[in-house]
Amino acid sequence: MDKISIYSLESSLSTVVITKSSSVLAVQTEPCDPLYEIYTENIGKATLQQPQEDHETPNWVTERLRIGVFGEKVAESYLKHHYSDVKNVTKDSWKGYDLEASTGDSRMYIEVKTTYTSNCFYLSINELIKANLYGDSYYIFFIKICNKSKKIHGYLIKNPISTLSIPFNYMTKLFQSPSVYVQPCNFILELSPNQILVLEEGEICLNDYAGSF
Repeated sequence: MDKISIYSLESSLSTVVITKSSSVLAVQTEPCDPLYEIYTENIGKATLQQPQEDHETPNWVTERLRIGVFGEKVAESYLKHHYSDVKNVTKDSWKGYDLEASTGDSRMYIEVKTTYTSNCFYLSINELIKANLYGDSYYIFFIKICNKSKKIHGYLIKNPISTLSIPFNYMTKLFQSPSVYVQPCNFILELSPNQILVLEEGEICLNDYAGSF
């Protein structure tokens, strides 16, 4: 039985696995967490198993996860104070967002991005697709933690595809060669200085919500 290890996999996408003899399309039909081992004894019925941990998680990965979870909790606390029916769906990574909330008759789908002062954040192909799908109902809650000032700044970016002029069709384009199909799956977005100035007009101070969970 052949085993192919995949260390990064967008949970809602089909995956093209390249081997010496062929290209195998492993299709996921159930939402599940990333990191898999694919056993290909029967290609038509490939099974997915989570690999056993045999090493410690790198410090930079642990730190990024810690910051991400903190940002999600702060965002959730803020939303509970200002909106109704707030739900945390971070365990369902296939959804393409972290939180849901209601405002009036409308439902909001919110992806939280947290960073230390940087104007950059990662966006997956799944998050990009869901942002395009939900349009004005999709938000990026961009959170910046400033160590020097001890302040937590928040920016709710409504409909990021439109607001940030993201070239959706180009970024989700499927490229192909005679032997393989390639689709980008992760992106780094850096907000321009002008965009930061625009966002600062609606800046939210989140310090008061950091101690309420």
